[in-house]
Amino acid sequence: MLRSTRERQDGRRRNFKKGIDSSEMRRRRCEMSSILRKNKREEELNMKRRNVFGFGDPAQMTGEDKQLISGAKDHQLNDFIAQIRSDDAPAVLEGTRSVRKILSREDSPPIDEVIASGVLGRLVQLLDSSVPGIQFE
Repeated sequence: MLRSTRERQDGRRRNFKKGIDSSEMRRRRCEMSSILRKNKREEELNMKRRNVFGFGDPAQMTGEDKQLISGAKDHQLNDFIAQIRSDDAPAVLEGTRSVRKILSREDSPPIDEVIASGVLGRLVQLLDSSVPGIQFE
C-alpha cells in the first residue's frame, strides 16, 4: 500500500504542469527580470535628471524652459514684467507664467528684482481676473 501511494504521488508530480517547459519558463523569468531592472535603472536616471534640471523630463522641455534654465537676464525679466503690466490677456498670461518659472526654477531666483520692479500690486490685481489661467499663475 505504501508503495502504491508513492507511485501515485510520483505520477502526479510527473504530470503536474505537463504542458509547461521549465527551461522556457526560466528563460521568461530571466527576460522579465532584466526588463524590470532596466526600467528601474531608467526611472532612477529620470529622477536624477529631474533633481538636476528641476523639470519633469529633459526630453520634453520646451525652448523657453531651456532658456530659463540657462538663466534669465535682467532684460528678459523686464520684458516679462512689461507683459504683466499690459492689457493684452495672452501677453499677461505669458508674462506671469515666465516670471513664475524664473522664480521657481532658478538656483538663485531674482526675488529682490521682482519686488523692486513694483509688479506685485499688478499680480495681486490679476487674482481677480476673469481668465482662470491668469488667476492660476
